[in-house]
Amino acid sequence: MYEVSGLPTPEISRYLRNWSKGVYEMFDRITFDSQIMGGRACIRGMRIPVSVIVGQIAHGATFEEILAEYPDLEKEDIQQAIEYAAWLTREEVHSM
Repeated sequence: MYEVSGLPTPEISRYLRNWSKGVYEMFDRITFDSQIMGGRACIRGMRIPVSVIVGQIAHGATFEEILAEYPDLEKEDIQQAIEYAAWLTREEVHSM
């Protein structure tokens, strides 16, 4: 049994529905499609996972280097990928 951010188990599905709705509203450049990259978080429906962009930033790549490597990306895509990753780290899941 799991508790999500202090929510009892029966409320988890409602929490997750609201969570996913919030993600779509907060991060309009981040998309989830089961037909693209297995449903992983991607940039604007392209086959560019958020994790790849965040990983490149983590390893020292600049926005300019990433934009040169992925010409279909825009600076705002990279910024939102970082914001999405930061937002994800705020969630807490506690084992009961």
